[in-house]
Amino acid sequence: GEDNVPLGVIPRLLVVPPQLEVTAKLICEAESVAPGTLGAVTQVGANTNVLRGTAQVVVIPELAVDATTWYLIDNTRTVNPFVFQERKAPEFQQLTSPTSENVFKRNRFLYGVDTRAAAAPTLWFLAAKAVG
Repeated sequence: GEDNVPLGVIPRLLVVPPQLEVTAKLICEAESVAPGTLGAVTQVGANTNVLRGTAQVVVIPELAVDATTWYLIDNTRTVNPFVFQERKAPEFQQLTSPTSENVFKRNRFLYGVDTRAAAAPTLWFLAAKAVG
């Protein structure tokens, strides 16, 4: 923090694009790793992955445009780094009746969702972005 007091942030969520899925899972889920990779510690002929279980990996396809960008998030607190407020629940609508003007004029069915919501950051220091 500003006064050099630790904030107590312990990230438990690793958010990655699909391109980094294998690497993220090797870091967070593999029992052992090849010598000299991912900070492995050699123990009597084995290469134990000391980072195993430190974070849960979440792959988000929409992050694919930034193939080397990943996020580490502390989601263990009561307040998360982001807040989502739903103002109006999603209401699914469809124009499929043969008497509908759109179906009659364009010969097409329409489907849509009417909703209102907002998202915003809260405690900024609970999320970190890294570009590799």
